[in-house]
Amino acid sequence: MRHFPKYKFAVDADGVLFDFDQSWQFCAEEVLGRPLAVQKPVYALGERYGVTPATVGKIWAGWEAMDGWARMFPRPEGIRTVRMLLDMGHKVTVVTKLPNDLAVDGRRRSLFRHGIGDAGLIAVEGSKSGALSILRPHFFADDTVAHCVEARGTMVPYVARIQAWGDEQPLPSGIEDHPCLESAVRGFFEFCSQV
Repeated sequence: MRHFPKYKFAVDADGVLFDFDQSWQFCAEEVLGRPLAVQKPVYALGERYGVTPATVGKIWAGWEAMDGWARMFPRPEGIRTVRMLLDMGHKVTVVTKLPNDLAVDGRRRSLFRHGIGDAGLIAVEGSKSGALSILRPHFFADDTVAHCVEARGTMVPYVARIQAWGDEQPLPSGIEDHPCLESAVRGFFEFCSQV
């Protein structure tokens, strides 16, 4: 019987497993009582939606009241892909940037709610470099270029930027661009077959 290697996968949550943008926009529209459209494809939410810092604060308060971290809309292909990797015996760790313990608890509940509670969870407040240095994954996927660059700096062999919110920032060398986690994992296995 042939044995296949087991790999360590690290993935971001927002934009990779969950649709943060759609979830936050839905919450914002509920809180404000009006439609809200993306004004610019940028990371900063106030600038992205054309609202003031005070309004962003009001929306975040609504997010917390609605248990937003636990109730985010899933990206189904991301959830399916993590389930598949876990079923195949690979190690999957969600490395995510979260603001507080309440958010970490909500994220953990959302992983269980979507059937991927066996994945590890590491929450950071800023850089993901330290977590990635400790994990030493073979694969990392995130929707932000800055975190992908951090992964390259920690010598992760395969780094994928997932297109989630319209970020058209050019990618540095060594970072692969993919529309979803499923595509990125497929690219990783193709990469492994050539090494």
